[in-house]
Amino acid sequence: MRPVRLSAHPEYYDYLHTITFLDEFRVELLYGECQGIRYEAIGNYAMTDTTLTITDLKEVDAEDYSSDENTAERNNTASENGSTCAKTMENGNTDSGQPDSTVYKFRMESGIFDWMEELTGEKKSASERYIFEQDPCGVDDDEVIFYKL
Repeated sequence: MRPVRLSAHPEYYDYLHTITFLDEFRVELLYGECQGIRYEAIGNYAMTDTTLTITDLKEVDAEDYSSDENTAERNNTASENGSTCAKTMENGNTDSGQPDSTVYKFRMESGIFDWMEELTGEKKSASERYIFEQDPCGVDDDEVIFYKL
C-alpha cells in the first residue's frame, strides 16, 4: 500500500496539518507552521466508513528536528510576544495524556473541491474530503476538513 495523505488547509504555503496512513496499520499525525514541526506522532489505526480509531500513539520528540539549541528559547520568546508561529499544542495528544485508543468520527464527501495555492496562486483540487468532528492532531477545537491528496 502506498501512503495516503489527508491534509487540512492545503492552500497554505507554510503550514502542515496532516494525517498520513503509512501502511495498513500505521498512521502519522503531523502539525507544523512557520518553518517548524510542532507536533508529530505515530500510532496504529483502524478505519471504518465513519470512524478512525487510533491506538498506541507515540509522540516524536520535536527536538529531533532541530540541532539549534536556542529553538525552545526563541519559541518561548515568540510566544510571550504573541507570535502565531509559537503556537503550542495545548489540546494536542501526548504520551502521558493519550488514552490507549481514541475514536474520531468523520464523514467523507466526494466531489470536486478546489482551492488556490497561497504562494503561487495555482488552482488545485481534490476529489475526496474527510470532515472530522474532532481533530485527531489536536490543533483545531472545532470540526476540521482534511482533503485527500
